[in-house]
Amino acid sequence: MAAYGWLAQGYGGLSGSYCHFDCDFYRRIAAAGYGSDSLYHGRGSYPNWAYFPLFPTLMRAMHFVTHWPLETCGMLVAALAFWLLAFAGALYVRLGRPGGDVVLWLLVLFAAPYGFFFSVPYTEALFAALAISVLLARATNRPMLAAVLAALAAASRPTGVLLSLIIIADQIYLLWQRRRERPRSLVWAQVLPPMAIAPLGLTVFMAWQYWRIGDAFAFTHVQVSWDRYWLGPVTWIRLGLRTGDWPLVLALFPEQSNAFNAATAIVGLGAAAWLALRRRFAEAWVCAGAILLPLSSGLHSIPRFVGTNPVFLLAVYDVLLLLRRRSMALAAAALMAVLQIVLLMAWYREAGGLY
Repeated sequence: MAAYGWLAQGYGGLSGSYCHFDCDFYRRIAAAGYGSDSLYHGRGSYPNWAYFPLFPTLMRAMHFVTHWPLETCGMLVAALAFWLLAFAGALYVRLGRPGGDVVLWLLVLFAAPYGFFFSVPYTEALFAALAISVLLARATNRPMLAAVLAALAAASRPTGVLLSLIIIADQIYLLWQRRRERPRSLVWAQVLPPMAIAPLGLTVFMAWQYWRIGDAFAFTHVQVSWDRYWLGPVTWIRLGLRTGDWPLVLALFPEQSNAFNAATAIVGLGAAAWLALRRRFAEAWVCAGAILLPLSSGLHSIPRFVGTNPVFLLAVYDVLLLLRRRSMALAAAALMAVLQIVLLMAWYREAGGLY
């Protein structure tokens, strides 16, 4: 954060240069709730429903305690979530990866090209921390904790439902394994609570939307405000690659490069396939699903969704671990860090292709 602040001196300081695009929505929601007037495309506050409630609620709580500006509170919430991501990820790597190289995991996490989003007032750090914590809770056989964390993840962004489905599938499998045990009531008492808790984050938000505006699926219907339409992942990738707008990448993303976004989606799905081949099926599910869900209706923001996905970063860790020399892994991490600085400076200039 000190380095980010030093680099932001020529752009109005860290808090001012960090809060762009979606951050404005989170700030409005934290300040005045979902009824606040966003005036987006003349649609009033309706677009606010695209943003899930956990992050702006934490921003508001932090503001209540500290009385700091909301964008500063958003940065603090993201920073705290980032450290949870680093700690839970280190435990997860040590538990389930050969060698358990925690230092390499931290290098990947800190140097990731899109890693600066882990301190921007966005949901990236919060969702990533909750996702990796769910996987850690599963690995240590704590289904109730995993269910609570999955519910929180589902209250932070739509892809959190992927984690809820993992918990539900785990409990159904456990029920099948214990199908001959007696008494049955005791088995059901152990299996049902995690299944009921895991999806609560999404279902409560949907109920809230229905009560307020009569549309339980407003969070998805409002996506037309950003020209997002369901065409399916394959169609969007094909359309993106056909645009050939690669010069936007070299110009540091003045706007979204559809070709680059489509290529990034392919890389992310390749990482999911890599994890599946290594029989890490839950990780592959989260990695692929977190790409395919938004990709089904458009290419916007796909690089951010891929580059900040903690499971994708675990796949990067796996690849670097295979390098014969540690110096090669360190060189790769250094290159990633340089790319992060380049993208960070573009973000400070409010590059429309990064949000």
